[in-house]
Amino acid sequence: MLRKKTWMRFLIVGNILILLFLSGCDSANIDYVKTVDYIYKNNSGTDLTLEIYNSKNELLKSFSIPNGNEIKTNTTRNEVPALFYFEPFEDKIGNKVIVKFGNNKCLYYSKNNSDRIFTIKEYDNYTEELLKQSAYKLIYTFTTIDYSNSVNCN
Repeated sequence: MLRKKTWMRFLIVGNILILLFLSGCDSANIDYVKTVDYIYKNNSGTDLTLEIYNSKNELLKSFSIPNGNEIKTNTTRNEVPALFYFEPFEDKIGNKVIVKFGNNKCLYYSKNNSDRIFTIKEYDNYTEELLKQSAYKLIYTFTTIDYSNSVNCN
């Protein structure tokens, strides 16, 4: 008889400990998925078009940004920022960006070269603290310096 009572006590105490442990896990649930908006501003002094191409050199998206304006290209929900990530298929992820200014001037950016536009640390508002938030915006501004660094379009 003593064995049954002792065994039952261990079962009861064990079940209570397991329930406490599991309920403690619920309260510490951390959402690692971040919602990120990608904003591109044009302060270059001239209107521009932002063209995004995939790894097959196919045009994915094109955005006209008049001087002094901004656009949101996309929003991602992921554990890390995903620049020019439109869908989870390789042919829907930006690999190359061409910025076309008026009067046939262009800037060429490539993900393979880790160019500025593909490096989140180069974005205007980037901080380590920003990345800890569950929702935020990454902002990239095209300036007069970008325009002066542009070359004739191919």
